[in-house]
Amino acid sequence: MTALSDGVCILVFGATGDLARRKLYPALYRLYRRGRLHERFVVIGIARRMRTKAQYEDDVRRTLTSFATNAPDEAVHIQQFATHFTYFSLDIADGSRFLQLASYAHECDAQYHTAGNRMYYLALAPELFELVTAQIVQSGLRASAGWQRLIIEKPFGYDLASATALQRHVREAFAEHEIFRIDHYLGKTIVRTLYDLRFHNIFLAPLWNRQGIAHVQITLSESLGVEERGSYYESSGALRDMVQNHILQLIAFLAMRRPTATTPMALRQATTEVLRALIPYGDEEDVRRHVVRGQYVAGVVDQQPVCAYIAEEQVSPHSTTETFVAAKIQIDDPQWHGVPFYIRTGKRLQKKETEIIVTFHPHMQGELSSSRSGQATPPQLRIGEHPLDVSWTCHLPSWRAGAQTTSMKLHLPDTTGETDLPRMNDAYERLIEEALDGDATYFVHWDEVAASWSFIDSITRVWHKDPTDLTTYVAGSKGPVASDLLLQQDGDEWYDANTPPEATTVPQSTQVDKESCV
Repeated sequence: MTALSDGVCILVFGATGDLARRKLYPALYRLYRRGRLHERFVVIGIARRMRTKAQYEDDVRRTLTSFATNAPDEAVHIQQFATHFTYFSLDIADGSRFLQLASYAHECDAQYHTAGNRMYYLALAPELFELVTAQIVQSGLRASAGWQRLIIEKPFGYDLASATALQRHVREAFAEHEIFRIDHYLGKTIVRTLYDLRFHNIFLAPLWNRQGIAHVQITLSESLGVEERGSYYESSGALRDMVQNHILQLIAFLAMRRPTATTPMALRQATTEVLRALIPYGDEEDVRRHVVRGQYVAGVVDQQPVCAYIAEEQVSPHSTTETFVAAKIQIDDPQWHGVPFYIRTGKRLQKKETEIIVTFHPHMQGELSSSRSGQATPPQLRIGEHPLDVSWTCHLPSWRAGAQTTSMKLHLPDTTGETDLPRMNDAYERLIEEALDGDATYFVHWDEVAASWSFIDSITRVWHKDPTDLTTYVAGSKGPVASDLLLQQDGDEWYDANTPPEATTVPQSTQVDKESCV
C-alpha cells in the first residue's frame, strides 16, 4: 500500500497524557512503518507541561520502545520516527499563546512540506473541547492552504442537551464533514466483520430478521477496575462510558438494513435509522423492569483481593455511580419486532470479554439434541475477538447417537505479511489512517450522537429520581444476580462460562480498604 498522498501537520492537544502515549503514538508509528506516513509529516505535541523538543522526542522513543519487537533495525526506525515530533507548551486559555502556536505551525508546514494540511487531535477532557475549537479559529490556525480535520474523543456531551450545545460550538469552528468523532470500537475487527458477515453470506442474510433470530446478546466485560480514572468515572458511569457509544453502535451494525450504497453517508444513514428506532423506556417501572445498574464491592480478581468501587482513589465513599449495566433493548422496526437485544457491560467482572451471541429460533435447525444439562441447545452464531473468533452451533451426523451438537469455528489468518511489525493498537491505527485519508465511514455522525443520547436520557431521567436504586455485585463475579433475572423473566439466559456470583468469596480484609486496591 502506498503512502498517503498528502503531507500533514498533526496537532495533538494533550500530548503528555495517557491516551497519547498508549494509543496515538504507537498507532502513528505503525502507519509510519507500513509506509502510510511518508517523510512529509510533523506531529506538534501540545500540553501545559514545559518540555523541550529533545525531551519530547525522548518521551516518544521510550513509549515506542516498550511496544517494540525484535525486528531488525527497530531502534533505528523509532529514532527516525521521533525526529518528526516537536513540542509546544500551551495554556489553552491563553489566546496570545495560541497566536504563537499558529505561527509555529506555519513554520512547521514550511519545514516539513505539509501543504498546510492540518489534523487536530483533542486528547483532552471533554469540558475543554469548546474552548480549544474556539481558540483554533480565533488564533488563525485554520488559516492554512490545505484541508482541516478535527478528531474528538468520547464522550461527546453528557446528555442530549449538553451534546447539542457542544455540537453548536464545534460547528462554529468546523464543518460537519471536517469533524471526526472517534469511537475506537468502530475500528475493531469485530465491528468491521459484521457488515461482510451479514450482507455477503447468502446462508445468513435470509435469517437475519425476527423470523430467524430469537434474541441477541452483547457482552463487553472488563476485569479491571477504574484504575486512575476514578474522577472521570464518577461523572460518567458505565451507561455513558460504554452503552451510549460502544454498545449502541454494535446494535446499530447488527440491526441496520443493507445501506442503499457503499458510501460513508449511506452507512451512517443506515445505522442512524436503527438508533432512532430504539424504543425509549416509558416510566420508572419500565426502567426498573428492563435495566439493571450495579456497583462492585470488594472481591477477588485473578486471585488478587481488590477493594470496592467506593474505596477506589478519587471516588466518593458514598458514590452511587454504576460500574455495571445490563438492559433489554428493543427496536421499533417490523424486521426486529419482538426480538430483544440483551446488553451488559461492567468493570471488575470475572474476565475481559467482547462477545456477540446471536441465538436463532429452534426451528431454524430442526429437532435439537440435548446438552449435558438436559436442555435443548439452540443454534447460535458467536462473534468474539482474539483478534476475531466466529463460531456457529450446528449438528453433525452420528450413526449411533443421532445428530450431535458441535461448533464450527472460523479462524482468520494474518494476511498482512507484516509479522515483523508490532501489533499495538490496531483499532486506533485503522481509524487514524482513515481520518488522514478523509474517510469518515467509521466515525460517528452528529445524527447518531443525538439519537443515542435521546435513548440514554430515557434511563438517566429515572435514575436521577432515585440514585440509590443500585444493586451490588462481588468483584470477580459475572455481575449482579439481577442481571440473570432480567433474562429469566423472558425465559432466556446469558450464554457464557462465567461462574455464578455465589462461587466467589470475599475476604473480610478487603471490604472497604483503600490500601487493598490493586
